[in-house]
Amino acid sequence: MKKGSFLCLLLLVAAVTRGEDVFYRSNGFGMLLERIPAYKRNESTWIMGVEKTSAGEIRRLYDEGKEAKRWEISLIENGAKREERELDAGLLAVRKVYAKTGELLLEEQYADGELAQRSISTYAGSRLARLRVLSGDGSVTYTEEYLYTTRGALREVRRTGPSGELRVSTFVSGAPGLAEERNAVGGEIYITRFDATGKTISRERRKDGERVSREDFLYRPGSDLLKSSMEMLPLERRTIARGYDDGGRLAFETISAGGKVVEETTYARDDQGRTLSKTRTSAAGLEEWRYHWGPDGKETREEYRRRGAQEKVTVFGTGNERTEELYQDGEPFLKVYYDGDRRTKEEVFEGGKLVRERSFP
Repeated sequence: MKKGSFLCLLLLVAAVTRGEDVFYRSNGFGMLLERIPAYKRNESTWIMGVEKTSAGEIRRLYDEGKEAKRWEISLIENGAKREERELDAGLLAVRKVYAKTGELLLEEQYADGELAQRSISTYAGSRLARLRVLSGDGSVTYTEEYLYTTRGALREVRRTGPSGELRVSTFVSGAPGLAEERNAVGGEIYITRFDATGKTISRERRKDGERVSREDFLYRPGSDLLKSSMEMLPLERRTIARGYDDGGRLAFETISAGGKVVEETTYARDDQGRTLSKTRTSAAGLEEWRYHWGPDGKETREEYRRRGAQEKVTVFGTGNERTEELYQDGEPFLKVYYDGDRRTKEEVFEGGKLVRERSFP
């Protein structure tokens, strides 16, 4: 039994022993994964207890016997939801109100029990026509309007920000589904195209009517894994060719200008897909980054070399702490301590010896 958990079991029994409760094996999201008998409710970390009430039902998610979340759901005569309240650690986190036909009309989000955001939906028939999102003080965060084709497919979404700025997303549907999506923001347009299976086959960016970039993607046969891509940057007169390994991860990148290769970067990874090294050849010479990982899967150390000489070492500590060591002619000359983005201490070296240090409040 986890966490020595005779005490946890007692808490669980005290909290959930109701004759009408039904128990499910669950996860941190509160999904009903598998119905289980009551006597097995101590065999999983996450357990969901469902209690039927005269107004609807109450769902309680337990983490090692302690209630973590609760959903209070009220139903109407046909069994559809009327209102749902989600409580996190005893505080109201989300409140939803539904129409009789099942559409979500109102969603309120709370932070520390205080209203943080309210979303109000308006429908035309069964289709969402308008969405207004308000902050906790009632000011408008943004408004979205939804336009549809005569066949009912989503054609356009127009988002208006608090200062009147407009973002337009348009959707072009083909026989199998979505074929193209366009997002217009100011003078820029972002275009994404899809194949018949829904995979992205190209991304394009235009500014003031000119193409800034376009990247075309090629996938491995019968797979969603990338094989290669080619990005064209006409204003810069450059192209970037990318290749991907068997897991769909970036393996190399080649930049060409004027028909000549000007930069090449390759990646080496372990069996878990973590980057072990990155090597770049360019006008700056040979550069190499080496990455080290701990047994917990977190990065512990990063080394940077240029033209074979060590120039920087970053060591990651606990939490947000890290140190950066800078080298010159193979010897350290500066070591900087950080806590997140805040510099806490500096040490200066000469000939490998500490000569000066300074702390920051």
